[in-house]
Amino acid sequence: MTKKTLIAVVLTLLYLSSPAFGDVLKAVDGPRPLTAQDQYFMHPIWSPRGDRLALAGQNYQGLWVINLRDGQLRQISDQLGAGFGPSWDPDGQRIATRVTILQNKRRLSTIAVYDLEKDEATELTEQQKNLGLPSWIGGGRKLLFPADGNIKVVEAPGTSSAVPSASDMVLYLRDGAMVLHQWPESEEKSLQPVEGNILFCVLSPDQRHVAFEVSGAQLYVVEIDGTGLVALGRGERPQWSPDGEWITYMITVDDGHRILSSDIYAIRKDGTQKVQITKTPQQLEMNPTWSPDGRLIACDTRGLGIILLIPVEVERDYPPIR
Repeated sequence: MTKKTLIAVVLTLLYLSSPAFGDVLKAVDGPRPLTAQDQYFMHPIWSPRGDRLALAGQNYQGLWVINLRDGQLRQISDQLGAGFGPSWDPDGQRIATRVTILQNKRRLSTIAVYDLEKDEATELTEQQKNLGLPSWIGGGRKLLFPADGNIKVVEAPGTSSAVPSASDMVLYLRDGAMVLHQWPESEEKSLQPVEGNILFCVLSPDQRHVAFEVSGAQLYVVEIDGTGLVALGRGERPQWSPDGEWITYMITVDDGHRILSSDIYAIRKDGTQKVQITKTPQQLEMNPTWSPDGRLIACDTRGLGIILLIPVEVERDYPPIR
């Protein structure tokens, strides 16, 4: 091997080992509808295996599950708020969510679990105020959620085949700041890396980074110890790719009264390679979420209520070797 060839090989290996230069994300095809326009759906959430999506009804009332293999649509709940932030268990057989009850002009909530195999619903808490969204811990055997400023852990109904990890990390919002809760150690750490009210946050798949949205539609990524802050620019509702390298999100434009445009974008977690996934002035794509295999992005369409699937892929840009 000549010296020139050796240098070329080394440079190529360095190039390919750097995802910022070697990977190119693109939409393989345009958005394709998953649901019809005769029923309004929003905020899709993938099951762990990627074979189903949980869907909210209009204004988050009701919860449905659609099977991507046969298109079968099944209503799980008709309750208020059931479609806001539901969480699949590791096996993809149960869904936990917070539902809302209106009682004598009072707005109360309870945590409910829906077993899809047994077709059973179980309420785990009394109807109360100040109840947060549930998260699965202990390999799907327990549920953790904020309640009246404290953290509550309860046994989950049903069974799980998932192997529990030694420790689970849960991220939630409290008074406009992010809080990381480590279970079973019951250790908590507040995370406020920038000024402003934090509206939305999501933990990376490897639990080492957090993507979050600050009031004013600004996106950031930070390591869980508060270091390595990266400003991603304008955007809302970030969601991680399954490999933790990319973030998909939406950019909306409004006139102060209504949304005029909304499209789906993706960007690397280091703030490079911003990619526009949709460019459709005639419809408002919102609330994107990445499939577990990384090959699809699902989103909803404001005003239409149609759930879309967008095929995406990451290509390697190989340099020539001379």
